[in-house]
Amino acid sequence: SFSSFKSVPFSEVIDEFERQYNVKIETDIDASKLFTGMFVHNNRELALKSISLPFNLEYSIKDKYITLHKFE
Repeated sequence: SFSSFKSVPFSEVIDEFERQYNVKIETDIDASKLFTGMFVHNNRELALKSISLPFNLEYSIKDKYITLHKFE
């Protein structure tokens, strides 16, 4: 299964991701930017790529904490 979004604020996508994967996400980008896309519920790595690539973000994972930041 997966979560699908059409022009919703990125903050809502983050909330749903945190709920699905039981993690905490921190980001320094403007979370009011609109996101259209989806992420799967059975592969965290693939799901992270799905939400980070459209905004050209990198991510780092430490236990249950994920940081999304602008690609340097």
